[in-house]
Amino acid sequence: MRVESAPKHHLPPQRRLAALALLVAALALGSCGPLPEPLDVTVMPIDTATPALAPTAWAAATEKPASAPAPVLSPSPVAVPTIATTPAPTAAPTPAATPTLVEATMTPAPSPVPTAAATPNPTPVELVVEATALIEVCVSNRDALIALYEATDGANWSRNDGWLSDAPIDEWYGVTAEDDCAVTHLLLGSNGLSGELPSDLSGLTHLVWLALSGNELSGSIPPGLGDLGDLEWLKLAGNLLSGEIPSQFGHLANLTQLHLFDNQLTGEIPKELGQLTNLTSLSLERNQLTGEIPRELGQLDNLTNLYLGGNLLSGKIPRELGSLAHLKWLNFAGNQLTGEIPPELGNLTNLEYLNISGNQLSGAIPATLGKLTNLEHMWFGLNQLAGEIPPELGNLANLEWLLIGINELTGEIPPELGKLGNLEQLDLSLNELSGEVPPELSNLTNLEYLDISSNQLSGAFPHELGNLTNLEYLSIGLNQLSGCVPIRLRGRVDLVSDLPFCN
Repeated sequence: MRVESAPKHHLPPQRRLAALALLVAALALGSCGPLPEPLDVTVMPIDTATPALAPTAWAAATEKPASAPAPVLSPSPVAVPTIATTPAPTAAPTPAATPTLVEATMTPAPSPVPTAAATPNPTPVELVVEATALIEVCVSNRDALIALYEATDGANWSRNDGWLSDAPIDEWYGVTAEDDCAVTHLLLGSNGLSGELPSDLSGLTHLVWLALSGNELSGSIPPGLGDLGDLEWLKLAGNLLSGEIPSQFGHLANLTQLHLFDNQLTGEIPKELGQLTNLTSLSLERNQLTGEIPRELGQLDNLTNLYLGGNLLSGKIPRELGSLAHLKWLNFAGNQLTGEIPPELGNLTNLEYLNISGNQLSGAIPATLGKLTNLEHMWFGLNQLAGEIPPELGNLANLEWLLIGINELTGEIPPELGKLGNLEQLDLSLNELSGEVPPELSNLTNLEYLDISSNQLSGAFPHELGNLTNLEYLSIGLNQLSGCVPIRLRGRVDLVSDLPFCN
């Protein structure tokens, strides 16, 4: 769903020429009284057979008797067209050989039965208004680009082709514009920009994509960027930006991607970001953000990627995030989150990547996570999780990584984990697991990494694990295991064990 903003003044070339010509004419007629009553004019194509002539807007009167033949127009080399201020006679006009501008008659034409609804042509006054608006857009957009160039050391950019030249701004490196005036895309990623972003960027009111990632931009993010109502991409990642995320970003109703990762941003995540219902990707990781995760983020119905890792976020994981039905990637790793894992996360059935490692989370792993049948990576390590490993995790048929080491998990290793046929990495180390190693783990034929060290496991090490032909790393030390390691693993597995190989 696209939210429409104020009407734009995107004129096709012929209409733009007509508008500019009429603007000049209007200025010239300023002492001659008001313009005529609204006229019905049709813009005619420029005669490409006379390239030596200056492009001139030509119009033909459309309000004439249906029986009158259309006049044949020939362009003449007149710099500024003139407009008659006195209405023409009611009779049909006599075609002239080389008219400068055909007069429009105020006599109403007969009313034939229309075959289709006609779109009314703009009046001269409307064309003047549109031309004036277009000129304002041209001036403001060029000024904003010049301000960016001067504020970010444009002379030393990696590429600055065309910048500050008389060429149309659409030919400046990294710039795309409509009507050679209205900037829609500004793509200057990894281009050596340094310094602070100027507030003038808020003048780029037609901007759709702003991508300045991978530079050395510093200072705060201009709040005025929140006024760019057409913006769909805002990517400022990988810079040296500081200060807070402007709450004005909540006004960017068309925004689909907001990437501010790898900066030095501080303060809390604005709850106003929850208003960005078109947002699909929110990436704020590796900053210095504090406070709690706003529960309003649970309103982002179209969100597929949520990256908040590597900050200083605290508090609980909001249960409201369980409403993000389209979410595929969720990363809260490396924060200071506390409390339990919300069971509502089990509703995220499209989730493929779930990383909440490196926090202070406690409580049990919810059994509801067994419903995440599309999940491929589960990272829960380095927390304070307790209780038993839910056997429901054995339902995660697409799981490739199950990393839940360095917690306080107890109980036995569920034999149901042997059903994870796509599993490549399994880390259960540094917990308080007990009981025997289930021989069902031998069914994990794609397993490459197995670490069950530093637990309280006992019993003989299962010889069936010798069938793990893809295994490259095996760590089973600091347990109470007995027996020996299957000889078939010798020579092809990095072994960390206090058990010998079998003879």
